[in-house]
Amino acid sequence: MRLKIFFLASFVTMATLGIDDAAAVNPTSTKAAFKRRVLLTIFANESKDTQRQFLAESVPAAFSNPLVKAGSFVVLHRPSIDQYLQRLGITARDIYEEQNAARLGRIVGADVVIVGKFVSSKDRVTITARAIDVESRRLSVEDSAVVQTNANMFDEIDRLAMRMSKPMADKLKPLETEPPPPETTLERVEAARAKAGDKEAGALPATTESKDRALKFTLRAGAAFGVWLGDGSGIYPVGFGGILGGEILGLSRFISQKEWLKKFEIGLFAGYLIYPAKNMAFTNLSQIPIHFALGYRFTFAALPRLALTPLVSAGMDFGSFSKNSSGIPYNIFAWSVGGRGEYILSDRWSVALASFLLVEQDQGFNAQWVNFLSVGWRW
Repeated sequence: MRLKIFFLASFVTMATLGIDDAAAVNPTSTKAAFKRRVLLTIFANESKDTQRQFLAESVPAAFSNPLVKAGSFVVLHRPSIDQYLQRLGITARDIYEEQNAARLGRIVGADVVIVGKFVSSKDRVTITARAIDVESRRLSVEDSAVVQTNANMFDEIDRLAMRMSKPMADKLKPLETEPPPPETTLERVEAARAKAGDKEAGALPATTESKDRALKFTLRAGAAFGVWLGDGSGIYPVGFGGILGGEILGLSRFISQKEWLKKFEIGLFAGYLIYPAKNMAFTNLSQIPIHFALGYRFTFAALPRLALTPLVSAGMDFGSFSKNSSGIPYNIFAWSVGGRGEYILSDRWSVALASFLLVEQDQGFNAQWVNFLSVGWRW
């Protein structure tokens, strides 16, 4: 009997040591891990193709199983999501912006919001999906796919969802502390609207914030070169320098919500160019153009990362003609016409090439062909 008790005690001791050893090897195993709550929103039908409208709900639905299988997420089921959007004054198109997605996520108690859009073009659809981290209000993962509208269409959509779920699981780990509860409920949104005295159904009174957040500011910096045209081309062949520029897209939201108006942008660019001279009468020509520009942005379904923007500008050109050791200053009214091709590298970064004809009005017209290769950062 004593022998049996001895073996039993030894077994219990070894089991206890095994548990302690496991805890020592993996000290985080005792911490509670809370899966991130994911909200799937309706994808925006950018081309307003009624025959493909079913993709607005079927594409986000394809993300549910891959996210659950990733082990880090739990998918929220919100059948009244459209009511939340209506009460907050957020459209399916606006939810694509990080700030609006995070705003909705905080209200319904989500840690991650999946947003997206799709554009139809003949026999294919370009789908773009984004995972927004609600806490940081920043884009976490983004991916896209060009899907042929055939029998394998939903297989391609499933592959997009599975392809995104892995980097999401890598970047958005389970939480160590319990996430906060939803900020409000649909009933409280209704109550806030009623308290504000807004008689129009489905809208909140304050819309200034969403308009401000709809603006897109881009800052550009890069190198420039210009080719002098006309009679002076033999004197000032090619000039080099640098230019800073920037633009604002979406100002028309303050006036109208029409989509075609939202593609207008206004900008400002300034820089420095120097043209070395071949003529002994002048050593070089320096030039500082400062122009306001107006453009209209075009995007393409087949090339979703490419944007073309025709531009016109007007402003002043400052500089001097250098003669010996002294310079002759000048300032001339100038204008330009041209365009910019931009390739989107990520949600924040892009590269662009602007090419335009710059014309100065001074005792006739002096023309230059100016090119501006830049890197842009958007916020």
